[in-house]
Amino acid sequence: MRSDLTSMEALSRHLDERAPTGDGRAALRRRPTVTTAPSPGASSDGARLDDALLDGARRARRPRGLGDTLEARRSSLHYSTRPTPTLPVLALAQDALRRDQHAWPTAGGVPLEALVLSFRSSDLPPGAWLVRPDEVTRVRGTEDLPDLDELGVQREFSTGAGMVVVCADLDAADSWAGPHGYRVTTVRASMVTYDVHLGCQADGLVGTVFGGLVPASLRGPLDVDGVCRAPLLATTWAHDPAQDEPTD
Repeated sequence: MRSDLTSMEALSRHLDERAPTGDGRAALRRRPTVTTAPSPGASSDGARLDDALLDGARRARRPRGLGDTLEARRSSLHYSTRPTPTLPVLALAQDALRRDQHAWPTAGGVPLEALVLSFRSSDLPPGAWLVRPDEVTRVRGTEDLPDLDELGVQREFSTGAGMVVVCADLDAADSWAGPHGYRVTTVRASMVTYDVHLGCQADGLVGTVFGGLVPASLRGPLDVDGVCRAPLLATTWAHDPAQDEPTD
């Protein structure tokens, strides 16, 4: 345990500041884009998921109430190998981003988005989906993703049915309000992540929220540069292995 608090004291002083530390030109820089992949059920643009499919997944949900969800909630690193539906998770992620957009209308215009990485899916082809409040787009197949063991510091995270990674434009957050912009953005990302996590738990799935994603693993395939698209928090989802039928 370090007893020298010099570095921590300097960090604490900077956290009180609200002046941008960047060059203030975030709006002029290119927002990361990802080449889209063909998507079954796509709308006319060929990769964007049809909103009707997402609305159908929303109507089909029969979630537990909040009290029952919180009582049953467990953070788990043990997952069933059964595929799970991806559509409800995509809908949960989009709904969480829309609630964030409504709750923080003046947060410097800093956009949040989610990368939904589906590994074992029962309704859509597995792969990577880019979720924003106004659209859901399939951007990669599993063949274009890195070795799943490289995604997290703990390899157990990659054994779930998938993970939702909430990302933000930290360049824009800094240009808006410096360290305070970073704090607000990370709080928003936490709220979105737990919104999705509890939604999955309400549907009877298991998973865990974690901050140990390895950003470099997604730099190439998903343009996660750590600045204009920086992963802040993630959650896994899967069926509960305790509910699997025993095998002989």
